[in-house]
Amino acid sequence: MATLRSEVNNQMNPDMQIESCLLAADASQLTKRLADRTGFILCSSFPDAELDARSADNYSEDNRLFLYILHKAAPGELTYEEELLLYAKLQEIMQAVKKIIISTKADCNLFQFSGKIRTEWEYNQFGGYNGLSIGLNVGDYD
Repeated sequence: MATLRSEVNNQMNPDMQIESCLLAADASQLTKRLADRTGFILCSSFPDAELDARSADNYSEDNRLFLYILHKAAPGELTYEEELLLYAKLQEIMQAVKKIIISTKADCNLFQFSGKIRTEWEYNQFGGYNGLSIGLNVGDYD
């Protein structure tokens, strides 16, 4: 995640830098870890895994991974226009995240994912954070 954060930040304006990264086992732990963090935050849950052991020569495991770009904004804290601007920034940051993931698929440097990337909007999640999430399947082969 630190590599992804660094690559995204290289593309963003100074007011749109990802300030921190967090990794958690589930939503409850992520809420605790976020606490009162400010700025744009890249978060992820530990991926769920499904092992395919049909071939003893080549095990494969599909991991469902969720990445979040979050920013704390309590309901009513922002005007309508400020909220729209915040979501525009969050969307631009998430676009950079997705472009990096897609571009590294061929290089096998960061992730080796299969299938689609699903993007969802997040509102008032994890103790008052807004943002975007993506879900993707990441392959692991032995």
